[in-house]
Amino acid sequence: MRIIFTAILLLCTAFPQFSAAQYNRYPSLAFPELRGATLADSLNCAGNILASSDTTLAQNYIAAALELSEKLSYNNGIAEAYRNTGQLHYDAKRYSEAIEYYKKAISELDGDESFYTVGYLYRRYGQALHHLGENAEAYRQFKIAQRIFNAQNDSTGLSYTANTLAFFFFRTSEYDSALVYYSAAQELYNALGEVSYASIMLNSIGACHYQLGNYEQSLDCYLESLERHRRIHDKPGMARVLNNIGKTCHSLGKNREAIEYYKEALAIAEEIDNKLMIAYTFSNMGELEENTGDLEKALKYYQKAIEYGGDMVEDTTKIQNMNAIGSIAGKTGQYELAIGGTGRRIQTVREYRFQTRHGSRTEEYGTDICGGGRPRACI
Repeated sequence: MRIIFTAILLLCTAFPQFSAAQYNRYPSLAFPELRGATLADSLNCAGNILASSDTTLAQNYIAAALELSEKLSYNNGIAEAYRNTGQLHYDAKRYSEAIEYYKKAISELDGDESFYTVGYLYRRYGQALHHLGENAEAYRQFKIAQRIFNAQNDSTGLSYTANTLAFFFFRTSEYDSALVYYSAAQELYNALGEVSYASIMLNSIGACHYQLGNYEQSLDCYLESLERHRRIHDKPGMARVLNNIGKTCHSLGKNREAIEYYKEALAIAEEIDNKLMIAYTFSNMGELEENTGDLEKALKYYQKAIEYGGDMVEDTTKIQNMNAIGSIAGKTGQYELAIGGTGRRIQTVREYRFQTRHGSRTEEYGTDICGGGRPRACI
């Protein structure tokens, strides 16, 4: 099945423009050399790949795949079309709608776990549930995905699922469990030759140790991760890990070293014009200067964090930065700034509560950084 799927991927390298009005003629318009279930798989494949770049065209391909699969009574094709539609909703952060399509896909499969993408379906279903706070059910879906990938001997799927489970436990503050799964994911990525992902997992292992108070072990992991990122010239990864090293040095009382690591992270983030990373670095620098008593510098850094972060920064970090600005401004007699900071903070808290109630959160599994590092390290 994997060979067939790979062949389909190769066929999906050039996508013709394909409108809803042209569904009845899609065999000649899309993949004229294909027929039947193979054509349905190819249309689904095209829709899946296009989802990240052209959602309208992706929807058209997926709709055509669904129509053809229904005519053929091809259950796997129907399920895959539902899965792909769910993915479009998931990417748009419409998690409730995504769940409904994932349920349809699972129902269509009727217990058949042999199709190549079934494990990915259950994994993504669990992620959508987790976004809505349904953690017990999310965990159950992750374990189903893991079992399916084991049965299919799919190391790639297992690596993704181990990473997903690790992030799940990290977000629920179960750091010992997260450490187990990040370690498993790292081994799998190493075996697959996925150097970048293996380096990211090492960084995440360091984050778990940091949360557990194992600062020396955390620092060792971060330093090794940094060396690996340097080898492959992964500058975003370097900036992320340098922030974590700085934070860990700060926790160990090595403040001079911490600020040097932050400065290197800032230089890299500015070089690659990563405003989000610039914001997080300034936030970390502000925290260090605040804790060491240089309130003037701290205030400047927190203000820069707000300036660069804008709406990209995680809401909890934005609130922390505004809290810090208000507090420092009050201590230094800058009362208008303190009051202004409080007003913005209240508005941010309102926005945060609204987004939380409506499920409009931006976390994603795997490699996203956590806001500012307070109280968490970046992963």
